[in-house]
Amino acid sequence: MRGFWRHARHARHAQRGATLQFAQAATEIRKSQPRDLDELAQRFNDYRVFYDLSSDAALAKRYVANRMSA
Repeated sequence: MRGFWRHARHARHAQRGATLQFAQAATEIRKSQPRDLDELAQRFNDYRVFYDLSSDAALAKRYVANRMSA
């Protein structure tokens, strides 16, 4: 239902002559490599903190490293 209303809102803007522009960001999807370990570990640690777990950078790094080598 939300998608319908969002589409309807854009249609109303277009009818009034408004120009809608959407930013398109380039996204690169690739398999992680060992050089990505530090960044991925930081992101995983941030994920843990978001879900109210304690921050533990060393644990996050070990977790990601173990999964990268599997």
